[in-house]
Amino acid sequence: MYEQYGQAHARPPWGRLLPALALIPAGLATYMAYLQLRFGNALLFLRAESAWHRVLAPPWQGVLDDASRVVHPIGRFSAHTRGALQAQSCLNVAFVLGFLALAVVGASLLPRAYSWYAAAVLLAVLASPTTDSSQPLAMLSVARFEVTLVPPFITMALIGRSRPADRLFLTTFTGLLVLFTIVFIRGRWIA
Repeated sequence: MYEQYGQAHARPPWGRLLPALALIPAGLATYMAYLQLRFGNALLFLRAESAWHRVLAPPWQGVLDDASRVVHPIGRFSAHTRGALQAQSCLNVAFVLGFLALAVVGASLLPRAYSWYAAAVLLAVLASPTTDSSQPLAMLSVARFEVTLVPPFITMALIGRSRPADRLFLTTFTGLLVLFTIVFIRGRWIA
């Protein structure tokens, strides 16, 4: 809404925007009321992530943990499993760094609201790693969380207008698609 009014007017008409913006906290309040009535705890959704051992941490903590697990794998697993966990940790770090780079480049190519949205989602994803010692992947599911972000893909599309970048994207991502499909078919965890 902000982008729509920002392009047409110098100042957004807050009188028309505020009712729409009020729907966000109203939806949260409605969900909290349901949780209170049904389960007796309005903040139950805050405890749901504890099953995955997610905690609030500095945004760099999970990335550093996974990067260190690439170099120093957790020893309680078999050699085969340690290798798979190292590969998954490496993949998680690559996804984080790739999406961060696309968000930074996108900040100069996309409308400001898109960049703020990407930054907020990336911050939320990075600030909730799994830190329990029973979970060997600090950035568990980071690829699935990040793939829901639209601005980095728009940035890739804009960069892909150049023929060399288009060819690089096409060959790289086709190769990764084949690799991940084979890994998935063989019963391994992908994201």
